[in-house]
Amino acid sequence: MEELKIVYRDKEYSYPEETTLLDISKDFKDNYEDKIIIGEMNGRLLELNSKITPNAHIEFYDYMSSYGNRVYENGLI
Repeated sequence: MEELKIVYRDKEYSYPEETTLLDISKDFKDNYEDKIIIGEMNGRLLELNSKITPNAHIEFYDYMSSYGNRVYENGLI
């Protein structure tokens, strides 16, 4: 299985090719005050079950962030 490189907060990491944003979010959950609810890959908001792509730039948002809060509110509606 091939390793894919991703960039998170200006640092490069390697993950197996079938890795999802959820898998990666578990490695960085301590960087957030609350539960991570949504991911961003290459500037596009995606659900956490999305698989990563090679050389992706990744960010996560928790309930306390503006993106995360909007996703949470939309889910309640």
